[in-house]
Amino acid sequence: INHDNLDYQATSLLHLRDLRRLDFQINPLDEPNILVRRHVVLISFDPLRAIILADRLIMIVPDGADSILQILEDYINEWNDCKDNRISFETHAYEAILTTVNSLQNQDFNYISKQINEILAYTKHRVMLPVKIEEKMRNLKNSILSMKSRILGHKRVILELLEDDEDMALMNISKLKYNPEYYRMPLIKEILNSHEEIEELLESYLMDYNSIESK
Repeated sequence: INHDNLDYQATSLLHLRDLRRLDFQINPLDEPNILVRRHVVLISFDPLRAIILADRLIMIVPDGADSILQILEDYINEWNDCKDNRISFETHAYEAILTTVNSLQNQDFNYISKQINEILAYTKHRVMLPVKIEEKMRNLKNSILSMKSRILGHKRVILELLEDDEDMALMNISKLKYNPEYYRMPLIKEILNSHEEIEELLESYLMDYNSIESK
């Protein structure tokens, strides 16, 4: 092994410990994360965890959440139906995952908002509240705090990635699939300049998260 060359590797190989982070039985409450490895990107944005390759997407969801896969499949099928050769498979997979997570967040927000409005209407002309209503209010408060924590976690991951041009460039797995020698620092200009499409995608979803948070 040439240890001099190892110092210049742009990112490491995929390890078993990386995959363990996606296992709900081993790690049920993993922190949000986007992990860039050679020829693969791992995404953990609960309730979705994904392994993205240049030509396939492997999804992991918790038990009882198979319906989430249907939402994601619809977005993937959009790409299959109107295949645009200018957009790589992995880029569309990133978009499908972020869109699905954002859709689920909006569903949660709308449900919580509806419950809050119902309680406000119920309590408008009442001084004393039944115990069950007080309990429901506490549960809604906990749900709001949990949702806010998830949104802030996702935003943190996206912001950190937006500060790392190299990692964003290395998310273009298709460009590197047949040129593994490009996984070296400093990245060649052709690879480094390819981060702009990923950057635009992440910025658009960051705005969506800001919108949900402001509500």
